[in-house]
Amino acid sequence: MTRWGPWGLFAGSIVILLVGAWLRRHTLDDSFINYRIVHQIEAGNGPVFNVGERVEAFTSVLWLALLTISDAVLPVRLEWIGMIGGIVLGALGLLFAGLGSRLLFVRDDRDASPVMLPIGALVAAAFPPVYRLIASGLEDGLTMAWLGGCMWALGRWHRSGDRLGLPSAALIGIGVLVRPDLAPFTIAFVVAVLVGDRHAGRGRTLCMLVVTAALPVASQILRMGYFGLLTPNTAIAKSADLTRWGMGWHYLTDTIVPYGFWIPVVALVVIGYVPLFARTTSDGPSTRRAWIAAAFLASSALSMLYIVRLGGDYMQARLLLPAIFGFLTPVAFVPWPDRARRRSTGIASIGFGVIAVAWIVVCGLFVRTSSDDRAVLFESRNAVTLGDFQRTSPGPIAPAVGAGQVFYMYNRLPYASARGSTPIVIELGVGKVAYALPDDVYILDALGLANPIAGHEKLRVRGWPGHEKLLTEPWIAALSTAPGSPVTAADFPRPNPIRNGSVLIVFHDQGDAAGRPFTERVETARGVLGCAEMRRFRASYTAPMTPRRFIDNFLDAFSNQRIVVSGEPAIAAESLCTGPERARIERAVAAGQASR
Repeated sequence: MTRWGPWGLFAGSIVILLVGAWLRRHTLDDSFINYRIVHQIEAGNGPVFNVGERVEAFTSVLWLALLTISDAVLPVRLEWIGMIGGIVLGALGLLFAGLGSRLLFVRDDRDASPVMLPIGALVAAAFPPVYRLIASGLEDGLTMAWLGGCMWALGRWHRSGDRLGLPSAALIGIGVLVRPDLAPFTIAFVVAVLVGDRHAGRGRTLCMLVVTAALPVASQILRMGYFGLLTPNTAIAKSADLTRWGMGWHYLTDTIVPYGFWIPVVALVVIGYVPLFARTTSDGPSTRRAWIAAAFLASSALSMLYIVRLGGDYMQARLLLPAIFGFLTPVAFVPWPDRARRRSTGIASIGFGVIAVAWIVVCGLFVRTSSDDRAVLFESRNAVTLGDFQRTSPGPIAPAVGAGQVFYMYNRLPYASARGSTPIVIELGVGKVAYALPDDVYILDALGLANPIAGHEKLRVRGWPGHEKLLTEPWIAALSTAPGSPVTAADFPRPNPIRNGSVLIVFHDQGDAAGRPFTERVETARGVLGCAEMRRFRASYTAPMTPRRFIDNFLDAFSNQRIVVSGEPAIAAESLCTGPERARIERAVAAGQASR
């Protein structure tokens, strides 16, 4: 039992994770954003959401690459590839986390003690948000695979006593390609290796750092030259630099409290982290084990703190998954106290171990929240493909569009498209709609994830975390309808409030405090689009990609990152247009008002 029992339990944890994820399989609307971009790549349009606009509407470079390659070689629908791929990668992450964490305690193959139990792995498998998130078609399974792979690489480095291999260094470096917010983990792992290999020669250390940074630096250069920004557009749209501690604390407690997740956290600190750090002082001069554990612990805490500061997200636990799994990874296996330790500190360890096991059983079998009983917002449970959603939807997934038509929230507007014969569809949740429509239909994402002007809009009213920049009506009209269209504010009604769990999502009215007529605001927005600064910014993502454009984008990425577009066109004109340009806009607006 002491030899094969723990391995049986570990295999059981992986099976539990796979089964739980399969039972909660679904595809999130955001996943369809990635799928549309994959189709654009396959059509030769590049990694874009709309043809002719270079906008980084995806978060994970590596996940998009894996989806594209898999779709090219596998005779399976892309939705199934994303969902099953996420589940498999999540299971691999748990597998490598367990194998790697065991190496922190067991020094060689002949070391049969201590007996190791996969308590942390069982906690991860029994925690509903974990298996629910890896089955959504997003990159969460890849996040777990990367963290588990790093644990395995660092565990082998600790056990061997040699310098870190270059393949392992490259693996550590690609964290930001999995998700940009994994950068704290990469930095912490590099620090741990530098301290553990501090006696290595400068040449070897420099080589390791170059290999670690090669892919992230190359990716950043390509981002700046191709997209003309320092970060993905999604980070700008979600105001990743702002602070919202109150909502973030609610997001954290909504993840921890309903499941009593603090119970296994305390238990694993006692039965996992304390023995792990204690063995560092009793095993001789090696401190690698402590630095590895400290790297995972510190980076998980920093990741959690950043998400709380940011205000969380609209999906329960999703942005906290790196922190949760990062904490569990080094203690996926924990030591069972031997006879000598049972007489001293072992009784406490056994007690907390029993508490952790009790939580695993209770949470795994009985504890569920509203987020576990349904899919997120509008997603139907177990709906994976677009056809699944169509069968469960009360209406069509997307409108039937024709050349030159404009649709706002499924309602056709009686105006011509601002893009000539190209139809325009204005939406909030753009994933399924965009994936259902042809690739050449222009999707105006009013929440800014796939639209630069909406993404760079100045945030005036805090609202739904991650989706607070709803483009104002004058800008929507100016970007979607042909010049001269007699648009009215009634053509663009605000969406009704939506309840997401305990949070009421209200799309606040952002009207003009000065009381300007709607048509005047629209004409002002059209004028701002013609100002030199706005033309330069728009050219960075619409002008044909040439070597010269790549260089210009690379140099302008810093200024493009700082551009802020006010939701009120008159205020935007003050910050983005020169004096003569504002005078031109005023004359055009006056002429338009006079003609009416």
